[in-house]
Amino acid sequence: MASDPKKTKRLETPRVLIRLCDSFFYTSEKMIAPMVPAKKSVRVFYKLHPVTMYKIICDTGERFGLEMTELKWCPLKEDSRELVGNLFIHYRALDPWNEVLLAQYVEKLQSELQEFNITNVSIHEVKDQTTLSQPVISEIEYNVYKLKLNYENFQVQQTKLSTLEILPVEFQNIQMLLADLEESRTRIAIFSHNAVGKSFFLNLLLLLTSESHEDYGKQEKRKILLPEEIEGNPTVKVVKDEQFGDLPEAVRDLLSSVEDDEQDFKNLVQPLCNPLIFSNKENVQSEEQFSKLSDYFTDRKRIEIEPYLMPEKEFDESFLTTTKCVIKVKYGTTFQMKIEYFDEEQLQNQLFELVSLYQASEETESTYIFQEMKERAVTSLKAKLSILTEYDEERFKNQLESFKSPEDIKLYEDIKTFAGKTELHIGKGINATEDRLALRAILKDHTRQQPDNPMILRKQIAAVKSIVVYVPSKLLYGGKEILDMPGTDDSDPLAMSFIQDALDTVDVVLLISEYAFTIAGQEVKDTLKTSRFIKNWMQNSEKYKLMLLSYTEKTWQLGKNDLKKLQKLFEQENSKRQKEMSELSKLIHPDSLSQSMKDNTITSRVLPVLYTSIHAMQGNAHEIIEENEDYLKYAGIDQLITHLDAFIVQRNTSLIKEIEEKISALQNKQKNEVTEDQESKNGTSSQSTSFAQESSFLKKNEDLFSGVKKKLEHIITETVEKKMESIFVKFAQHAMKRWTQIGNRVNNPGIFNPQFYGKNPLFKDKLYILFDDLDKEMSPVFETLIRELQAALAEYKSQAIALFTSELDGKRVNSHTVGNSLEHALTWHFGKTRSSMNEHTCKLTFEKHLKDSLKRHLLEPAYKDGIEHTKRKMGRHIKNVLSAVRTSFLKDIISLCNERWPSNLARFMVRACNPLISNPKSQPQGCTFCGDIKCSVCFYIESSSTFKSSNKGTIYIIQDRLNCASKNVIYLITCKKCSAQYVGQTTQSIRRRFVYHLSTIKCKKDLALPKHYNTADHSLQDISLMVIEQVTNESSILQREQYWISELNTLKPSGLNCIN
Repeated sequence: MASDPKKTKRLETPRVLIRLCDSFFYTSEKMIAPMVPAKKSVRVFYKLHPVTMYKIICDTGERFGLEMTELKWCPLKEDSRELVGNLFIHYRALDPWNEVLLAQYVEKLQSELQEFNITNVSIHEVKDQTTLSQPVISEIEYNVYKLKLNYENFQVQQTKLSTLEILPVEFQNIQMLLADLEESRTRIAIFSHNAVGKSFFLNLLLLLTSESHEDYGKQEKRKILLPEEIEGNPTVKVVKDEQFGDLPEAVRDLLSSVEDDEQDFKNLVQPLCNPLIFSNKENVQSEEQFSKLSDYFTDRKRIEIEPYLMPEKEFDESFLTTTKCVIKVKYGTTFQMKIEYFDEEQLQNQLFELVSLYQASEETESTYIFQEMKERAVTSLKAKLSILTEYDEERFKNQLESFKSPEDIKLYEDIKTFAGKTELHIGKGINATEDRLALRAILKDHTRQQPDNPMILRKQIAAVKSIVVYVPSKLLYGGKEILDMPGTDDSDPLAMSFIQDALDTVDVVLLISEYAFTIAGQEVKDTLKTSRFIKNWMQNSEKYKLMLLSYTEKTWQLGKNDLKKLQKLFEQENSKRQKEMSELSKLIHPDSLSQSMKDNTITSRVLPVLYTSIHAMQGNAHEIIEENEDYLKYAGIDQLITHLDAFIVQRNTSLIKEIEEKISALQNKQKNEVTEDQESKNGTSSQSTSFAQESSFLKKNEDLFSGVKKKLEHIITETVEKKMESIFVKFAQHAMKRWTQIGNRVNNPGIFNPQFYGKNPLFKDKLYILFDDLDKEMSPVFETLIRELQAALAEYKSQAIALFTSELDGKRVNSHTVGNSLEHALTWHFGKTRSSMNEHTCKLTFEKHLKDSLKRHLLEPAYKDGIEHTKRKMGRHIKNVLSAVRTSFLKDIISLCNERWPSNLARFMVRACNPLISNPKSQPQGCTFCGDIKCSVCFYIESSSTFKSSNKGTIYIIQDRLNCASKNVIYLITCKKCSAQYVGQTTQSIRRRFVYHLSTIKCKKDLALPKHYNTADHSLQDISLMVIEQVTNESSILQREQYWISELNTLKPSGLNCIN
């Protein structure tokens, strides 16, 4: 059959130019994806694997008679970002070249790239180097991916070069910093008055950036570990140490807030977990509606679709809604949700405010109550009252005199079944649409009060405290947390307090108005003005971002053929920004708007419906985006995403550079040790530390370490007792002065409602101002405290280096090696994570204790005692608050300091002194420490090449190289106090098994070890652990255990083993 002459036409030139770029592709919801994950991008692959990329392109070209002459990266015009550009391949055609060969070449190159997970790539022969736009890559996600990839490459090399089971200190340090980077969170508040369309806006963004069904289905292959799938009955601590990263995000967040790590993990978590069950198959068909979004742009049709996920208010919705909490949206590998409910005391406090509102005198209340807010408060509380209690309004009013305190309001008995509890709803990770729709139904049920809801559900809605939704969305890459907040003009005091609390903690505010910030609601401006966010932004604007977004699509519809209107709007942006900056200046008056504040304020118009409508068009995705490039540019959504990503990268620049430098240093050290290892084989280099040296150092270091711990506690106590005391004495007078200014206006007990922590939005006066700015007064104290602690630890570091160097004189270990391990410990201690010991931690800890003390020692007693009694005792209350803050803060900081200083530091340093490269012959046989700074078991390990029977006095030689990471082992526990011994076995790591033993001892279980170590004069400090044998055949491990029980004579009464 003859070939088509058009397809076999010989090209006139022997030169072939190929353009390579990431292609736009359709998501499962038939939307063109505006974002591509870094790991799937051909641009990222080229940047991070240039040699591999070069080889693939060369080899593929050669198969079709093409010789590569140049591989060139061409950035897009007027965009300096690293990943914005196209790749051009210059070939010389050695054989005849035609369209058939081109098609075969494209197919082959796509196939080669798919082997590296590059699934959406555009490959075209072109005449010149004209660049195309491509899907956005999250800049922070790219940085994290690049650093992790570099680290993992070195880790693979390390595994090949060394037999160490635990990674050396340098690797652990990088691991810790990478975890800090991955776990860093940027909290973004979406803020506006009611009916602007915040949730609709957010739904469109989540729809556009959803992960593909293919990626979602891979979660099942990756096997997210559900609580019931974890073997055995581990403690919370064991799960945190060994399987934390495999758990669903909702479970991880729950465990992060658990303080008692010794409790049984399954008993704690399993009752809270509920699978997302999808039952309505008809709803799947209704999701085809997303494809109709394109009609908005092409035919100017209005959009009528079901929400993608987040609940949206309907046109006829009344004030029946009693749940108005902030909904947090975070990244999740599957769709998940966490719901927390108020406890009974909190619900009673809320309802008791209705008593004071009914009793308030209308003549005087206007001087201290916001009347509009009062109407919302009464309406909301009446609705809650009818749902949570047996009172109707009339009966409640008739019994007002009988309600002397919140406890007098009796709730329905069945509220105890959920009050104060947490629910987790977790998707299976198999079908994204079914999981999403199941979650959407639950979310809708828990946020909108409907008359036909079952009574128990109505009670749950009225008691909802917080909701966190986990969504597999590329928008949330890089640790973004989005807070979807109620509108300010439709919020009762409780909802307003949620808004205020959220604005006190966020890093970015997206303030959305219909036309411009200049005409935004006054309530929105007032709430922003009094928020901690605006104070933080004014003090350090580079660490915070204010984005004033105009979202006009509720009233203006712009579509195809409206390009000139869009251009006109765009031309007005500079004038609009100037007016908005002027309005912002008025807001922060008398402070002035600095240049840094202006630079960190984005003013923009966003058109998410227009943007989404274009991405819903069907056809060739790349052609659709190119044809409508100008419309998309004016829509402002790509700019919004890139602004947020750039801000997050900026916040983490120092940490990213630190990781890069440590990886580079590790690379150099590894190269040097390859050379040194060769010298070692020639007899020119020394071996690792011996057990005698370990024992000698550990003994001497105990005294040194004990001294520095006492010094640290003394520094903390001295600072808190003296410097804090002098500040508090002055501040008590200052607080009393503020009270005298507002005290005569305080005529309603509701102002003391502990639910609001002194910030009840209903009242014009706020009690938190009594202690406002105290945290600023404390900042110099925190700076001094951390500086003195660092100096004491630096002194210890130099002493430890001197001690270690003298103990290991003549060995390859030197002060640099010891310094590295201590440096890692100091990084761990003063690190960047939320529980590390630094100024930020001190500040957060102090604020927490001040807030709690204000509630416990002023608000709660005042709310119960009444106005007049409280006024007479206000001076005492203020002193009690400050005294409680001082005591609790001191206790917490000392505890945190001890907790962050690893108990196994000396053992960690011993292991760190071994080289990166380790061969079996250089490692002595015996039991020693693993070298993981987080290991809680190393503290109990007895490092030795031998062990002794307490009953026989016989000494045995350990034939294997063992530590607490070893598996399939026999272990020996010896009591330092009375020499009693216990033999055990485990197929898991000895670390996991021993943590279980510690847990049983702490919980005083009815077992041999707990009974022994809970007797008089015994404690955990008396435990000595040794791993004595590794069993190669797992099936014979019980036999070996019985052998050692018999050989060492450890059965009761001679030892601690029981017959069973």
